[in-house]
Amino acid sequence: ASGTTTCFIKGTPATWTMEPTFADDFTSNTGWTQTGTTVTVNSGIAGKAAYVSSSGASTDRVSKGLGITLSDSLWCADFDFQATTMTAGGDDAQGAVFSLCSTTGTPRSGTQDNIMMFIYNSGGTTSLLSYARDGTSTSVSSGIIISLSTQYYCRLQRTSATGARLSVFSDADRTIPISGSPVNYTIPSTINTLTTLVIGSGAGAGSSTISLDIDNAKIYDGVTTPN
Repeated sequence: ASGTTTCFIKGTPATWTMEPTFADDFTSNTGWTQTGTTVTVNSGIAGKAAYVSSSGASTDRVSKGLGITLSDSLWCADFDFQATTMTAGGDDAQGAVFSLCSTTGTPRSGTQDNIMMFIYNSGGTTSLLSYARDGTSTSVSSGIIISLSTQYYCRLQRTSATGARLSVFSDADRTIPISGSPVNYTIPSTINTLTTLVIGSGAGAGSSTISLDIDNAKIYDGVTTPN
């Protein structure tokens, strides 16, 4: 007898992955503005943004517009990070690593708004922390101790108008936080109009030296965690 046969195929449901609002793998310096010589994109270290034996007092940096203005309450920035040299010379070695800013100026000494990840070495101990500025007043998180020449996977988040979080993971999927991670802190609600990614700009002694690199930057606007 003739008839219709219905077949049911069992499979895995499709999954959806959020596309970043901004992404850069640093394989090209197109669109980046370089100030100074010791912080580079795809030059000092191929395929990465890098401090290359940069003075701790240097304002050398690279900057790139995001193409949007980030939300004043919710966003998430993921990036890969490794520091290889943090040498203090008469003062602590310290510098801005990954800064979301309202202008292309020097992140810590300028008057622009920003939220950043910052690196600090004191007494041979290196830590990552977050720093936020509304142009005049500043807020700083507690630190997360890291090891040199070790690959880390960082996440910087604005969790509300008055909240920010820094997380450091040991795996690329960002599921295994290292000891001391995450750190949450209160920031001024007046931080706004963040339009630019700035990498670089030291804040220590001129005789201190910093070498580090960043890769695979992805920024997601309007959410605190990408799907």
